[in-house]
Amino acid sequence: MIAKVYTSENYRLPIVVTRFSNIYGPGQLNFSALIPDGIRLALRYLKFEPRGDGSMIRDFIFSEDVANLYLKIGEQLAKKPNKLTGEISHQYMDYEKVNEYFNWSPSHSLKDGLAKSIEWYDKWNQRK
Repeated sequence: MIAKVYTSENYRLPIVVTRFSNIYGPGQLNFSALIPDGIRLALRYLKFEPRGDGSMIRDFIFSEDVANLYLKIGEQLAKKPNKLTGEISHQYMDYEKVNEYFNWSPSHSLKDGLAKSIEWYDKWNQRK
């Protein structure tokens, strides 16, 4: 609703609202999140404590992919702000719309993103 106010006749700003699933990767310091917590456990920085019964379903996206998407959105908004309107109809990660408008899709597989994340968290914890 706040974003919609800024697209109104008063401000006429080009606004894009993004909603991501669980972001993981270098720079994600929310250690209550599953992947950062799991990596720190695997690197033996923490003692394992089970969470949930394993029935939950989650979708993940790598932090560099999110940053690259924001850059792409900014570039496109500067070129054609009036053509980027609308709201997504679902809250799962479907890259079709963002690919159509910005020619973007994630470049990291979960495996590659996890490898980079493990390396980053290991270095981050060693600095402390």
